[in-house]
Amino acid sequence: MLVRKVGGEGSLTAQAYDFLREDIVTCRLKPDERLRLEELRERYGVGSGSLREALMRLEAEGLVLLEPNKGFRVLPISREHLLDVMRARAEMDALCLKWSLQDGGVEWESALVGALHRLKRFSKKSSTSQASHDDWHTAHHAFHFALISGCNSAIFRSFHSALSDHVERYVAISVSIDDFPRDDISEHEEIVGAILDHDSEAAVGLLRAHLMKTSDKLVATLFGGQSVAAA
Repeated sequence: MLVRKVGGEGSLTAQAYDFLREDIVTCRLKPDERLRLEELRERYGVGSGSLREALMRLEAEGLVLLEPNKGFRVLPISREHLLDVMRARAEMDALCLKWSLQDGGVEWESALVGALHRLKRFSKKSSTSQASHDDWHTAHHAFHFALISGCNSAIFRSFHSALSDHVERYVAISVSIDDFPRDDISEHEEIVGAILDHDSEAAVGLLRAHLMKTSDKLVATLFGGQSVAAA
């Protein structure tokens, strides 16, 4: 178990929330895992009051379930939830990318190229060190945010962020499955290439396809059903 102690600047509740959220999104805390306060106190070095506040916030965001007389647990995964969040994410990202292409300008393009360059420096393979694996997840999240960061709507960017937390859980699971290898580097490069060519239709189509490949892989390997495209 990774033990990380809360401390330094910021409220204990805010820090506990950040650590819990990161551990849930990266699946260090597994889907459907019971979240016992005594274990979390040891894990993060913070009191029960702060942990309860952090867990209630995560429950409101849909990452944690609170069951009467049973306490908290991480939201389970399901085929229905996967399809729901991935379809919503694909639609949100497509719209935000269209707006970014209209409004982003050269500074947005430069930031996107930088995010791609950083992402390519890390390996997503589970055989690499935990630190490198964590760096890949951070860089991957930053790249996908950079794709839509030229969108001038703060509301849409906040929606994207909320959906990303749910999607990143499935990304973490997908990365651990080697049965369907993907050339994700080329997928990312093709999206950025279409953006730099100012080909909005191609860029949006490539982004949709990229997101749906994760769904297809997980539906096939975890739930043994039809792909998202066929559902």
